[in-house]
Order: sequence, then C-alpha cells, then structure tokens
Amino acid sequence: MEPDLHKNGFIIYDDFHSVKTSNGVTAQTIAGNSSVLGYLEGESSHARFHDVRGFTQLSDTHIVVADYSNECLRIIDRSLETTSAFSGQCQLAGYEDGFPGKFNHPSFVAIDKVDVKQLLVVDQSNNALRAVKIDTGAVTTFVRSSLLKSSTNSLAQDSSGGVFESSAYAIYRIAYSEGTIRLLAGSAGVRGDQDGTLTTSLFSLTTYLRAIGTDVLLIADMRNHKLKQLDIKLERVSTVNVCTNCLQSPTSHVPLHLSLLLD
Repeated sequence: MEPDLHKNGFIIYDDFHSVKTSNGVTAQTIAGNSSVLGYLEGESSHARFHDVRGFTQLSDTHIVVADYSNECLRIIDRSLETTSAFSGQCQLAGYEDGFPGKFNHPSFVAIDKVDVKQLLVVDQSNNALRAVKIDTGAVTTFVRSSLLKSSTNSLAQDSSGGVFESSAYAIYRIAYSEGTIRLLAGSAGVRGDQDGTLTTSLFSLTTYLRAIGTDVLLIADMRNHKLKQLDIKLERVSTVNVCTNCLQSPTSHVPLHLSLLLD
C-alpha cells in the first residue's frame, strides 16, 4: 500500500489477484481481477494475476508487480493500460540469474535506495534476495541464506542502504556491501509478545516494516495487534501506543490499520 503517483489523493494496494487504487470512498481496478486468478497479459482490464504479493511504482505510469504463484515479475503500463512480463519466466519456477532469470515465489519488490536503477526482490522459496535491473529485467542474487525463510513478509531499507527483512517471529539485517545476513531481533522459532533488548524481544507475526532514518524500524506485529519500534542504537524493542482501542480491534483489521500508519 502506497500513495498513488498517477492519481493525487489515491492509495494503491494489492487485492488478491489485482492491483487497485482508492481515494477512501471509491476503488478502481488498475489491472487484474480480485475474484479471478490466472495468467494473462495484454489489456489491463483483461489481465490476470495469480497472487499479487508485492508491487512498486517505477514512475507515475509504470508499476512492477510480484506475481507470487506465476513465478515472475510483471509490469503495468498505465498510460497504455497494458500488462506484460518483465523478469523471470512466468509459470516456470526455478533459480537462475541472468535474463529472463527464474524465481520461486517472488513476494516483495522495492526500488533499491543505493542503486535506484535496480529492484530488490524477495525470492521466498529460494531463500534469497535478488536484484533486478530496471532497464533490462536481468536478475542477480543479492544474498541467499537459510535465514531467509519462505515466510518473509516485508522488506525495508534505511537511508544508508541497510536492508531489513521480517520473517514471522524475527527481524533480520542484511549488510548491503557485504551481502551477509544476521538475526537482529526476535526469535526464528519462538512466538511471543515481549519488549526489551534485541535478544530477548519476541513477536507473534511481523508483517510490515518501515525504516526511519538509520537507527529505527517500525514493525507491525499483526497477531499481537501492536505497532513495535526497534531502536538499533539503543538495542531495544518497545510497543508504540497509537490509539486507545487498538488491542480490541478485530484481527482482520490490524494489517490495514498498521500499514496505513507505516505508509
């Protein structure tokens, strides 16, 4: 979910098998059909996605979509109202660098803040973070590790280029220049709700991440119905009080509430 660069005052979001935009009163489908899955390129109103798990706007006219179960990145051209394959081999899972390359469940895509001519893509079932050149669609591997589990939910990058990944109960930090990954906070296998030091903190289901500057992360902990703050310099995790009745909000509403705060 992010502000629509094409339509002032609108928000773009993914809705199952489609990408939509809304001003809070009415919603319009940009491409796909939220009720019908499949694979079809061409005119956006007839295009079909299997499972939209992430997207990013390259400009006010072009959107790159991570089509999770179709195993590829697709691009929406809003000026021509068309969709087309961009990177990876649609409907063919695998692990391969180059062009078109291969993905196995791409789930999150963002413009690299260090090199704005490439995208960072979470390749879930390959346990990898991939880089994709925007001008060619060519794929390289940024980092591949067993720590990048198939439950990756979000990716964030701070102002210095540091990359952070949320994976169910844990937050990982990827060193940009070294391509190495380490556990930053939470536990890879223990669910809970505990503030405190980075090593003692526990999460129940981390979903959205947002980096604030270079030292602070905001984390949506969905099952705990909470917004958490991770201060890297102080090495602490704490709960952010954002409203008086957040804990009583229905679980299904939590991702929307917290994603709005993070965006």
